[in-house]
Amino acid sequence: MNIEVVNVSTAKERDIIRKRKKEIANFLKSKRSWIFYPALAILAYFAFWLRTLNVPELRDITTGKFTLGPDLDPFLFLRWAKYIVENGSLMTVDTMRNVPLGFNTLGELTLLPYMIAWFHKIASVFGSQSVEQSAVYFPAWMFVLTVIAFFLLVRKIFIEKLGETKSNIIALIASYFLTVIPALISRTIAGIPEKESAGFFFMFLAFYLYLSAWKLDKSKFLIKYFLALLAGVSTTAMTLVWGGYVYIYATLGITMLIVFLLGQVTKERFIIYIVWLFSSSLLIQPFTTRYPFFNALVRYPTTGISFVVLALIVINFIFFKTKLKKYFKPFIFSEKIPPEVTSSLASVVFLLVLVLLILGPGAILYNVQVIYHNLVSPISDRLGVTVAENKQPFFPEWSSNFGPNVKGIPIFFWLFFFGSVYMFYQLFKKSNIKERIILTFSYFIFLICIIFSRYKADSVLNGSSSMSLFVYFFGFAILFSTLGYHYFKYRKSQQTSTSEGVEMGQNYLRYYKSQQSNASDNIDIGQLLLFSFFFLSIISARGAIRIIMVLVPPASIMASYLIVASISDVKKVKEETLRVIAFILVFIITLAAVYSAQQLYSESKSAAKSYSPSAYTLQWQKAM
Repeated sequence: MNIEVVNVSTAKERDIIRKRKKEIANFLKSKRSWIFYPALAILAYFAFWLRTLNVPELRDITTGKFTLGPDLDPFLFLRWAKYIVENGSLMTVDTMRNVPLGFNTLGELTLLPYMIAWFHKIASVFGSQSVEQSAVYFPAWMFVLTVIAFFLLVRKIFIEKLGETKSNIIALIASYFLTVIPALISRTIAGIPEKESAGFFFMFLAFYLYLSAWKLDKSKFLIKYFLALLAGVSTTAMTLVWGGYVYIYATLGITMLIVFLLGQVTKERFIIYIVWLFSSSLLIQPFTTRYPFFNALVRYPTTGISFVVLALIVINFIFFKTKLKKYFKPFIFSEKIPPEVTSSLASVVFLLVLVLLILGPGAILYNVQVIYHNLVSPISDRLGVTVAENKQPFFPEWSSNFGPNVKGIPIFFWLFFFGSVYMFYQLFKKSNIKERIILTFSYFIFLICIIFSRYKADSVLNGSSSMSLFVYFFGFAILFSTLGYHYFKYRKSQQTSTSEGVEMGQNYLRYYKSQQSNASDNIDIGQLLLFSFFFLSIISARGAIRIIMVLVPPASIMASYLIVASISDVKKVKEETLRVIAFILVFIITLAAVYSAQQLYSESKSAAKSYSPSAYTLQWQKAM
C-alpha cells in the first residue's frame, strides 16, 4: 500500500515538474520575442539617421535658413502647409495656379500639406523654428513610422506558418533592406516631403490592419470589423496622399478573387472585405473631387477589380445560397466545373450585358485598352514620355536599383527572384512533389518571360516587337494554364471526397460548409497578399522608372524569406550528398545577402548626402 502511494506521488511530481518546465519554456519564449523590439527601435533610428545626412546642406545660401532639397512638387506642398499653419485650413481656390481662374484645391490630394502642418505643430514644441524646418524633417520621421508598419506587416504575413522567432527575423532583415535600397531614398529623405514618404506608411498600415482582421479569432468579430474599418481609413488616407493607392485596391481585390475561387469565403471574411471596400471608397468623397465613386473607382480597372470581385461573390451567393438557386441550377450547374467558376462566368456575362446596356460598347473597349497599356506600356502619351521619370526602362536599367552589380549581375535582384520562386514552392506544401515542381517551374518561366521580355532596346526582346509581346504573354499563359489545371484537379478531388456516392447538386451545401470550416487550414492570405502585391510591382517596375520603388517592399520580403528559410530548411535535408549541396547554396545565399546589405548601405549613404541644393539651385536662390 505504501509503495502504491509513493508511485502515485512520484507520477504527480513528474507531471508538476513537466508542467513547470513547459511554463518556464513558454515564459522564456515570450520574453525572447521582446528582443526584436529594441532591435526594431535601433533600425528605426538608423533609418532616420541615414535620411538626415543631408540636413546640414539644406540651407538657403542667401538667408541661411532651411530650404527644401532638389525636387519640385514639395515646394507646392510647403506653400500649402505654410498657408494651413497661418490660416487653420487650406484655401478653397489657389490663385497661384491656373492664373487667372485659379485652382480648386479639392481637385488635388491635400492630406500631405495638412500632415506637414500638423507635424510642424508637434515639431515646434521640440524646437522647430519654421515650417520649412519641419518640412525638411517630415519625410525622415514618416519613414520611421513606415519601417515600424512594414515590420509589423511582414511579421503578420509569416507568423502563423513560421512561428514568432523566424517571422521576426524575416521582418527585421526585410526592414533593413527597405531602409537601404537606394530606389526609396529619393522619395523619403529629409528635405523632400514627397507623397510617397507618407503614402507607403498608409499602404503598409492598411495591409497590416486587413490581415489582422482576417486572422483574428472568429469570436472577436466586432474587433475584426473595426480593424477592417481602420484598414479602410488607412486606404482613404493613402488615396488622399498618393496615386499609389491603386496598389491596395488591386492587391486586395486579386487576393480576395483567389480566396473566392478556392471556395473559402466565409461570412466573416466577406463582411471584412465589404467594410474595407466601402469605407475606403466612400470616406474619401467629401475630401476631394478627384476620385468620384463610380467614374474613378468603380469603372477604372485597377480599382474596379475590387468591386468586380464583390459582384462575383454576391452573385455566387444568389446562385447557390438562396431559394433562387433552383432556377439557376439547370443553366449554370455542372458536376465537372467548380461552382465558383460557373457563377463567375455567369457573373461576367451578366456584368458585360449590364455595362453594354448602361455605358455602351465603348466602355468595355476602353477598359480593355487600359488593361493592355498598363501591362505593356503604361505611359505612352506625348506629354508623359517627355518626363524622365516616366520613361519605360529596360531590364538593366531597373534591375540596377537592386544591386550591387558584380560583373553585370545584380546580386540582390537574384536574391529576391529566387526568394519568390522558393516561397511559391513552399506555398504548395500539401501537394505532391511532382505537382510542386511543375507549378514552381511554370512560375519560374512566368517571371523570366515577364522580366526579360523587355531586355534591351537593340535586342529582339525590346518590349515592343512581336517576339517580345509573344514572350511576355506566353509567361501569363503558361502560369495560368498550369494553375488552372491543378485548380480543377484540386477542386475535383475535394468534391469527390466530400460527396462520394451522392449527386453533387444535392450535397453541395454540406460540401460548401465543410470547405468553410477548414478554410483557415488550407489558405494563407498573408502570402497570397504578398504574391499579389509582388505581381503588380514587377509589372510596374518594367512600366516606368518612377514606380520601380514599389517593387522595393515585396523584393525586400522575398529576399529576407530566402535567407531565413534556406538556413532553416537545410537542417531537414537527410541525404548526405544533397545536404552538402544545400549547405553550399545556403553559404552562397548568406554571403550574397551580407555583401548586398553592405553595398546597398554604402550606395544609399553616398546618395543621401547628395540630396542638397546644387550649384544650379544656388544660382536660383541668389536670383530670387
